[in-house]
Amino acid sequence: MLAGALIADEQLANPTIVVVTDRNDLDGQLFATFAAGRALLRQQPEQAESRDDLAAKLNRASGGVVFTTIQKFEERGGPVSERSNIVVLADEAHRSQYGFLDGGARWMRDAIPNATFVGFTGTPIESDDKNTPAVFGDYCDIYDIRQAIDDNATVPIFYEMRLVKLLPDEEGIAEAEAQITAALQSPSASEPLGASPGCRDADSGTGASAQRLIAKAARTEDTAGAVPPDISAPLEELVGAERRLKLVAKEIVEHFEKRREAIEGKGMVVCMSRKICIDLYNEITKLRADWHADEDDEGFIKVVMTDGVPPQRRGESDADYQKRIEPLIEPIKYHGRTKGRRARGVTETTHP
Repeated sequence: MLAGALIADEQLANPTIVVVTDRNDLDGQLFATFAAGRALLRQQPEQAESRDDLAAKLNRASGGVVFTTIQKFEERGGPVSERSNIVVLADEAHRSQYGFLDGGARWMRDAIPNATFVGFTGTPIESDDKNTPAVFGDYCDIYDIRQAIDDNATVPIFYEMRLVKLLPDEEGIAEAEAQITAALQSPSASEPLGASPGCRDADSGTGASAQRLIAKAARTEDTAGAVPPDISAPLEELVGAERRLKLVAKEIVEHFEKRREAIEGKGMVVCMSRKICIDLYNEITKLRADWHADEDDEGFIKVVMTDGVPPQRRGESDADYQKRIEPLIEPIKYHGRTKGRRARGVTETTHP
């Protein structure tokens, strides 16, 4: 609808509409949708086949509805078109739109510097290095879930609270308290941090290392700063703790089986990370071994995710990162190897 309205706007003088995504499958889906509405567009949309083809389609006098992935933009050393009646519609605008130092976002704006950019996303983000409103401007329109329900675009959503507590590791707490107490009572407690000969390294948590952690925690509290990585527990590790996932798996299995006694249907579990997806899958299949199957078109439960490894955390050393992702590489390959086929199976077959 927006593309059709822009094309019909006389003030834009036959604009070029560029629809940008970051995945080939999404590019194909949107292209097919627009092609079905070409009467509204008054022209046949086009898909850029390569980087050179994209540059050729952008270097035109006017008009055109061009579909491309952001990866087809490349550094060219100058603009491809300086027209101001180019409108970029960026789908999934919370992703892949922030590489302004060296990446697609920068090269796209270098190629069409006078274009107008409109972002579409269901999950705008506002963080230190990624900020959707800062890139695309204020919200033009907000279509929330209530409006979608009123329009019959989605079924009503009902919420039931399920509280699964983050259980403390009493043994770990006791060990940490003992290390801190020992550090404070140590004869080296008055020495500068790191000056004690023979003290253990940072990974051991005693001696000067414990002093260092205490001092850093105190400085953080005094300055209201961010918690340093080595004295904080990433939320993912708390949410994905083994004991907690066992409780979540038990709750899911019991609730789903009870629900299916009353009504047939499917269930979907959304997890915080790929690791938690894998671990929760393992816990569920421990409870219901017959739900697992290696074949994509068999079994009662599937993981649908990409096969990329998790990113390195801020402040995480290369060694710690490799240690963290090493056990995940093979499970991620296994579960992510056929994402597209599994996703279609979940929606089109009898998978619950």
